[in-house]
This record gives sequence, structure tokens and C-alpha cells, in this order.
Amino acid sequence: MSIILGIHEDLIKHANGEVQSFSQRWIELATERGIEVKVVDAKMKNVLEELSRCSGFLWRFGYSPLELELSKRLIQSVEHGIGIPVFPCVKSTWHFEDKIAQYYLLTAINCPIPDTRVLWSEGAALNYCDSAAYPFVLKLSSGIQSRNVKLVENRKQAKLLIDLIFKSGVTTLEDSRSTLARKLGRLALPIKLLLGSHLPRGLQTGYFLVQEFLPENSFDTRITVVGNRAFGFRRMNRTGDFRASGSGVIDWNPELIDPGAIRLAFKVAEQLQTDSLAIDILYKGTVPVVAEISYTYASWAVAKCPGHWVHTRESIEKLSWVHGSLRPEDAIFEDFLHKINEA
Repeated sequence: MSIILGIHEDLIKHANGEVQSFSQRWIELATERGIEVKVVDAKMKNVLEELSRCSGFLWRFGYSPLELELSKRLIQSVEHGIGIPVFPCVKSTWHFEDKIAQYYLLTAINCPIPDTRVLWSEGAALNYCDSAAYPFVLKLSSGIQSRNVKLVENRKQAKLLIDLIFKSGVTTLEDSRSTLARKLGRLALPIKLLLGSHLPRGLQTGYFLVQEFLPENSFDTRITVVGNRAFGFRRMNRTGDFRASGSGVIDWNPELIDPGAIRLAFKVAEQLQTDSLAIDILYKGTVPVVAEISYTYASWAVAKCPGHWVHTRESIEKLSWVHGSLRPEDAIFEDFLHKINEA
């Protein structure tokens, strides 16, 4: 039976000027192999009808709220309803851009993580801050490149943030709004709700997500697992900052990657049954812990790795090095074709 790939096009321009398109590469690879491609628009009315004629569906979707709302619903419908292979699979994506979901999921599989708590009321958050060890890290559930991650230095700052989050809500933890803006926000929100308006897109309210601060980390280790391949590099912290994500300062030397971090990443990806997983690893003393996970990433950074690690079918403990650059889109494509052929 001939293969027909349904592909939704994606195109992203990163801050460093790199242009990324998983779909463009997938179309190139399919064309080279004589595989038919059906370019679909996920927003079109008959998208499910079009995909029902395909052997599989690939959509590397991004971070915008609207795209997240559509993609997660459509991909689940295709995977469970039509029953064809999809990339990314639901197990890879239901927790994407949702740090609260990631906290519960990683805890459920006994994955080592920094001490983390989700406090669901203003009172619980205030009680926590009365006895908390400062500084601690405050996070919003969504946000890329550390934009919604903030170091809380003292109880006074914590109480201001609690007041802001639980009363007017926030869309970002970047420089907090002025006192006047916060007061206006509190007044405006109830009025909008009374008038039948929806909450602002991306508004975060009703929870306080805190994580212990691990000060002895001048970098994080990003391990990207695609199938049985692990790509690794270190990201240095931003100047004068505790955050590494989005710094753009990357060390691709594989000799500096801790084998324990690689094995941890393989173990997490295996337990979660993901087809693509980027894992951010910090250290609590000498123990690697998972800070965050994501199904997608800047592919150019992964492709710059001088090689990758693989493990044997028998044991994650037995790591082997495969020399040579490999684009993650290519690895994803190979695995996806294998999944179709097995279906």
C-alpha cells in the first residue's frame, strides 16, 4: 500500500535569525523517496476528511495560545478517532506548555525533580511564603525561554506576587506592572466578567507554582531524545541571571555531558512513551534533576551536536556514541515511517 503523508506546514524564525521548518524538511525527505505528501491546513473545515485519506499526520506546532488550542484537540482526534499515526503523539504533547501538568506527571513516575509545589489558594500560598526558604523560583504554567520564571527574593516580594496572581491575574512574570496598573487590573477583570467577556488569552490566575532554587548551577543540560537517540549540550546562564534557557550561550562539547544525565533523559522518555522529548536538567548537589520538558525545540541547536548517544534494547545503562551531525527532523521522519510501516 502506498504511503500518503498529511503535513501541516510550520515556519519559525528564532531570535538568532535561524529559520526553522520541520515540515519543509519532511516534504523534502518524502519527495526524495517518492512518498506522496498532502499539505493540509489544520484550520480548514474538512481537515478530518482530508486526513482520513492519509497514512499519517505530522504537525510541528508551536507555542501560541491559539495554535495550542487547535493542535492538541486535532491531534488527539486524529490519533484516537481516525486511528492513524501522528507526530507528535498525544503522550508527547498533552503536557506541552503546561508546567503544572509536567509537575504532576514527573512526580507520578518518580522522576527526580527540584522540590516543587502547586498551591491552589491565596491562603495556602501565603502560608507557604511565611515559612519558605528564600530565594525560591516562581513559575507560570506556560512560557518559553524562561520568560515566566522569576526568582523571589523575600516575603514582601512574594506577597505582592500572590496578591497580583490571585486577584487580577498575570500574563507574564517579566517586569511586574506598576501599583496603579495592578489596581486597574483588579477593577477591570470583575467588570469584564459581569459583562460576559472572556478571560484575556493567556491569563494566569488561581495557582502559585513554586520550585526550590538550586544556586550551584551555572548552566543547564539540555538532552533531546528522539527514539533511541540522545543529543546533548549545555546552556550557560544569562549574564547576571540564574536562568539558562534563552541565553544563546551553548557548549556542544559531548565530553562535558554527564552520562547520568543522558541515562535519566532516556529513562524519562521511555516511561512517558514519547516520540520527541527535550529535557532540561539541573543538579541538586551531584544528583541530576529534571526542571522542565518539551516535545519541541530549536532544531538548529540539536543539529549542531557533533553526534549523539544510543542505548541497546537490553539496557539504558549501555550507551554508545554515534559520530556525526543529525537533524532531529530527519530522525523524527525515519521513526515516523517505521511507525507507519508497523501500523
